[in-house]
Amino acid sequence: MVFPIIRKKKNGMFIGRRSLPKMNDAAFAKSDGTTLQEHINDCLKVFAALKNAIPMLSKVTGLANVWDLLFVAIYIHDFGKCHVEFQNLLKKKRNCWNNQRHELYSIPFVDKLNINDSEKNLIKKIVLAHHKDFKTLAKKYKSKEE
Repeated sequence: MVFPIIRKKKNGMFIGRRSLPKMNDAAFAKSDGTTLQEHINDCLKVFAALKNAIPMLSKVTGLANVWDLLFVAIYIHDFGKCHVEFQNLLKKKRNCWNNQRHELYSIPFVDKLNINDSEKNLIKKIVLAHHKDFKTLAKKYKSKEE
């Protein structure tokens, strides 16, 4: 099964999905051998269930395209795991990962989206906080200036 990606209208709105070809050397998402593609597919199944369970989310949030933004956030959230050193870590190979946050390496993909800055910032927040809340991250990763 291939996972879907978004197509956009000229104004940047999301209108549909198409498929990417399968990767020959699949990136892993987990050390148990789950590929990134499989993980994203699993996440999108949860997304579909949530969309059915909370159909009023657009109205509650005031964001007409909230489901499109969440779809993109889910799709991109673990792209940082493609980093060669993270892949080596998952494959139990020698690596220089040094406990970095893979989420940070997903952010450049968000920056390339053809959407407005407030939408990009929302997706970035979702991606960055998908494992830990910002308070925990701030405590653990203080800058040297603080």
